[in-house]
Amino acid sequence: MSGEDQPVFTNSQLLGQSVNILPSLGNGPFDVGSLLSDTTRVISISKSTKIVQANNDKKITIPNDVNCTVLNNSSSSVLVVDSGHTISNSWSVNASASGSYSGVSLDASASYSFGTSLSQSNYYGFFGFEYSSFTLTLQKATIRNKSNVDPQLLADAATLPEWKAWNDGTYRPDKDTYDKYMEFFDSWGTHLITHCHFGARFSAKVEIGKEKCESKESFETNLKAEFSGVASIEAGAKKNKEYESYRNSRKVDAYVKGGDQGLAAVSERRPQDSDDYNAWAKSITNETTLAPVRLALTNMAEMLRKVAKTDEERKAAKNLSNAFAWLAKFQRIDGTVFFGALPRDTQKYEMYITAPPGILCEIREAKQQ
Repeated sequence: MSGEDQPVFTNSQLLGQSVNILPSLGNGPFDVGSLLSDTTRVISISKSTKIVQANNDKKITIPNDVNCTVLNNSSSSVLVVDSGHTISNSWSVNASASGSYSGVSLDASASYSFGTSLSQSNYYGFFGFEYSSFTLTLQKATIRNKSNVDPQLLADAATLPEWKAWNDGTYRPDKDTYDKYMEFFDSWGTHLITHCHFGARFSAKVEIGKEKCESKESFETNLKAEFSGVASIEAGAKKNKEYESYRNSRKVDAYVKGGDQGLAAVSERRPQDSDDYNAWAKSITNETTLAPVRLALTNMAEMLRKVAKTDEERKAAKNLSNAFAWLAKFQRIDGTVFFGALPRDTQKYEMYITAPPGILCEIREAKQQ
């Protein structure tokens, strides 16, 4: 069936575009809306179209090389509370878990560590609700066809300098090499959108410094008290004596899409309010579940590896793969560093941030006073 008589579903055009999920350059993986506000077309998709059933009431027109799967189901992401280190390790090996909580799932070849976005010095709480209406998937044949890849991307990748393998962890790119790869990622993104889920979604991320609460358990107790009755949080949770301190120290990020747009905006501003949340949830219908709420991504190195035909292209894919592996080794740590010498210390200490990113401490001999 031809889809020429009705316009193409706009959000089907997200497939084949790239996003940047490096925290230093992009938005990280926790706000799908922000990620999708800055995309780059990497792979061209078919101009021929077809009409498909998206949910019980809605038919949409999509490119011929895009598949549509009707879902019409809802699920809650039950509360998970743990350290940034534990959660990032868990999500790095469980793509479905990262997708449920963060809105972004990455395949095993994605070479991405959530440790670059989740601080090792914080506790986190994630929870939410999602109604999945349908999913759109870009066909593998399109992704693997070199003629569909923007030729300028291939040319830019070929000019990148060598990035050596991580191996024993001793390799450190020089500043010029590092800067050129960051410029490439800034222009072309880091990861390709291969799947997009549509529906309605409420998700919340709550974080607090470990030094601001007595324990992980006390953080969880206070979080449940604040968000009682919202999404998967049990109603009736009680506040404890640390509650006010918790409220003054924690940071909340909420993402609400689908359903009535006005109610979604209110719930996103006041994610603790169970009445706002319930009003939004009741507004979810087949007509209001066309928003992109979850993405599946693969990294640019893997995409280039699959289309490479020449030694130069295979080398470019390898260099990018090495760069992703190196960048995934970084860990985020929040805190305050105090650095000084004892009164009778005769050594000189210097501490400064280096480029490529990192902190370097040096101890230098000083003359006796």
